[in-house]
Amino acid sequence: MRRFINIVMSGLIAIIILLTGIETLAQSANSLASPLSNTPITQQYRMSEGTASRLSALGTIVPVGIGFVLAATQSGREHQYTDYGGYPYSYLDGPDQTLPALLISSGIVFGPSLGYFYAGKPGRGFAGIGFRTAIGFGALIGAIATCPWSCGPGDGAYDAAWGIMIIGGALVAGSAIYDISKVDNVVRAQNEKHSNPKLSVLPDYFPGHKALGLRAKLTF
Repeated sequence: MRRFINIVMSGLIAIIILLTGIETLAQSANSLASPLSNTPITQQYRMSEGTASRLSALGTIVPVGIGFVLAATQSGREHQYTDYGGYPYSYLDGPDQTLPALLISSGIVFGPSLGYFYAGKPGRGFAGIGFRTAIGFGALIGAIATCPWSCGPGDGAYDAAWGIMIIGGALVAGSAIYDISKVDNVVRAQNEKHSNPKLSVLPDYFPGHKALGLRAKLTF
């Protein structure tokens, strides 16, 4: 249990560190403008629903798949020693699963939000990232509180801690699946929003004529 908690903790810490870099990229993408106008680039073309769905799906599946493959194929190291009496003995050290844990956790947490960044909805993307990160940390803290460092297989708290981790993992996975399934709807709404012009007529004062009038404004 201790090894598993250390691995998960490493993955979650790395996720928090990466959040700053992703936020910077998202802000930069939203501030890009066409050299011929002041209108953001994201508002000048219809975004692809399929592209957004593929970004979210592949951004999740690829790192998670690679992480599981690495976890399944890695092997431990055998250490051989000689005790004070001259008798040799050996033990097998389990494989380091830090990299697979990082790939799996980053894919599940960040991957589903990639399509939302593409759609110009970074707030929605970060909401999903924040929710999955909070659930992951909550499950980890709950598992540690239930089964401290001295806890191990055979203890009643050990099974309870694993139950908490499984429930937390199911909630995180459910959030990821939900975000992937809904990203095309967000892109569709964005396209409809920018493709339907809106005409607004508001009263205004015209100083040159010293008179009240109406001003029409057409937005896309």
